[in-house]
Amino acid sequence: MTQLFMRPFLVLGLFLSTAAVARATVPVSQVPFVPNHGQWAKPVKYAVDLPGGRLFLENSCFT
Repeated sequence: MTQLFMRPFLVLGLFLSTAAVARATVPVSQVPFVPNHGQWAKPVKYAVDLPGGRLFLENSCFT
């Protein structure tokens, strides 16, 4: 039960820390969102490379 409760906070913390690093090193206007033309799984709509890895954007979530 505790793991289910803590999971959203863990994901949010990871996202915010990655976003803070990305914002500190790369201006938002220079972060290219690449549309998915079949190079990734179907649910992925866009991807962006960040200093800590790659962020995939889907219809209702990010991974």
